Amino acid sequence: MEDTAAQLGKFLLNAYLGKNWVDVNFKDVLADITLKEANTRIAPLNTIAGIVYHLDYYVTIVLKRLKGDMINSGPNNGFDIETLPSVQNWRELQEGLYKRAERFAAYVSLMDERRLTENFLNPVYGQNIYNIQGIIEHAYYHLGQIVLLKKMIRSGLYNR
Repeated sequence: MEDTAAQLGKFLLNAYLGKNWVDVNFKDVLADITLKEANTRIAPLNTIAGIVYHLDYYVTIVLKRLKGDMINSGPNNGFDIETLPSVQNWRELQEGLYKRAERFAAYVSLMDERRLTENFLNPVYGQNIYNIQGIIEHAYYHLGQIVLLKKMIRSGLYNR
């Protein structure tokens, strides 16, 4: 049986790259989203590109914090992305998300039980395991939003 850290790393990768029991993941959901769809805003909601950027932002921040760097999150919480100008930018955003999620999962997978139960830099943030689980839950929360936005955009039944 895998240890807790290895399981957490696998659960995170499943959300981003697949092979989970819910049969939905970022790589599959984002694969056929066009640049126009990624940039489409259904007011007052975020764009798909904005959500992807936000997820990448948080994976990056939490990994740095797990490594001991008390980096502050910005006032916009990673939702400060401009409209993507090209298909290449959209692809790079997706690939960056997967790459950083893989790094995060690899780092978490190597943590021992003691490290998982240590405080996340500051006791007010709880234990590392709580924050790692939070990143996984956060991913699925936003994955659901992206699925709904994709359906709404493709239905054409919204006001621009």
